[in-house]
Amino acid sequence: MKSELTSDEQQRHERILTIADSMLDMIEKSISELTRCVLKIKERTKTVEYDYDTKKPVNEVVEEKENVEIIDGMIDKAALKQLVSTLKDIKDIHTSMTGDDDRDTDENGIVLLSDVEETEDEQFEE
Repeated sequence: MKSELTSDEQQRHERILTIADSMLDMIEKSISELTRCVLKIKERTKTVEYDYDTKKPVNEVVEEKENVEIIDGMIDKAALKQLVSTLKDIKDIHTSMTGDDDRDTDENGIVLLSDVEETEDEQFEE
């Protein structure tokens, strides 16, 4: 990564960091809501008045009530997985922008792993 950024690159980096901060705020809010569930209770009452002489309905009234409650429930695992994935994406963006990576990488993005030493138990006898 170049030590000096152009004005457009600097503005882009600032925008990305602003979006990442907004996403982190939303994630923090979502974490507290992972165990909450919305419970909808619907009640429908139908009242029909009949004219007994003609044996036909004269008046019909339909009454609907809906109660919405927020209750604690089990953790939504799909939502948790999405949040973790979003955090990883934000970390990857930040890492690519700053060049801070704990791993040894070359300029092509290839991770260089250190050699693994074999013990006597792991070697195959011929």
